[in-house]
Amino acid sequence: MLAGRSMAAGAATVRTPGLRYWRTTRALLQAELARRAGVNLSSVSRGESGWPLRLNIVRALAEALEVQPADLMRPAPAEGQELRHVAEEPDPHDPEPPT
Repeated sequence: MLAGRSMAAGAATVRTPGLRYWRTTRALLQAELARRAGVNLSSVSRGESGWPLRLNIVRALAEALEVQPADLMRPAPAEGQELRHVAEEPDPHDPEPPT
């Protein structure tokens, strides 16, 4: 039980180590991201602190950040490196990868 509420039995949860990276890359405060995603501010804070979030929350956050949920589930890049967006991944079925 979290904050007096119980989670639905069988609700899938995931950690979002890339959440803070994408939020700060988009120059958003936690409160602004929560508002845009239609989620509680505490969900953003918990996700950035390493607590698992329900998939529906992760999807809403990803949509508000204009990334894929998988982007939020990837670790943030080391300082000085960029994190590649899932959409930028090369298609393994493409006969000519980009150069």
